[in-house]
Amino acid sequence: MTVIDTPLWPHKNFAHWPSGFRAAICLTWDVDDETPVYSRPSTPLSEASEIEQRRYGIRRGLPLIVEMLKATGVPAAFYFPAYMARQWAAVVRSLSQSGYEIGGHGYLHEPVGNLQRHQEEEIIGESLDVLRSLSEKPIRGYRTPSWQFNLWTPELLTRAGVIYDSSLMGDIAPYALAVDSRTHLIEIPIHWYWDDVEYWGHTQVTRGHVIVPPSGVLQVWKAELDGVVEAGGSFVLTLHPHVSGRPGLLTAVRQFVDYAKTIEGLWFTTPGEIADYVKSTDQVPTVRLASTSPAVEYTRKLP
Repeated sequence: MTVIDTPLWPHKNFAHWPSGFRAAICLTWDVDDETPVYSRPSTPLSEASEIEQRRYGIRRGLPLIVEMLKATGVPAAFYFPAYMARQWAAVVRSLSQSGYEIGGHGYLHEPVGNLQRHQEEEIIGESLDVLRSLSEKPIRGYRTPSWQFNLWTPELLTRAGVIYDSSLMGDIAPYALAVDSRTHLIEIPIHWYWDDVEYWGHTQVTRGHVIVPPSGVLQVWKAELDGVVEAGGSFVLTLHPHVSGRPGLLTAVRQFVDYAKTIEGLWFTTPGEIADYVKSTDQVPTVRLASTSPAVEYTRKLP
């Protein structure tokens, strides 16, 4: 793959989809539940109300989500912090046996930006070992907690056997992250606009978060999907059982799925299937992750 270091002007569609498809859509769920509370030192562990709100996801939200997926017949991927996977091992096994993709999502939803390289490497390795054991399948994909990402993260993931990540926003179609001259990590991009928490993530510690009506979120998602389809890209919806697993919000997700089904040539798939296809075609751009520029460093030193 050629490393791209210049803007993609004029616009070129780098997404080459299987015959009959012109764009892709993925439904993905991050099964965080209470893990961010445990990894967030600002929240007292004796504060039970947010933990209970988040535990709704695995208790009630996830079963409702699986029912919806079965009713619509669409595939999905579930990203588990290893702590959640261990606590709910039977759930991971059931999802895997039902054909849903299982991906890594840290051990305790740790803020990746606060980790040293050796700490992140240990967390990636241990979390993937847990998920492999429970799912009885290779874990090929990873999503970093809160989408935080270090410059060394692609190397750590590829060394751990991961073939794709889904945490960055550098394009609207799959691309690759250069690790070295011979190795790369497939990136299946996401976006804040495609995340349910941005609209409905109102908890005890985020009570200032404005709750958006489902109709407004549907309007945003439909417009974004239409734009991605027109550009030949991939739309990766990022959801959370403790958020959009609530009945009324899950109804909005179902309505969005029904809308997407009306779009001709839209491939309902999973990030793992996209990554497999991308690797088989070798037709996406490869980029280098950018560190802080010298100009920014100079500005930081100014009085």
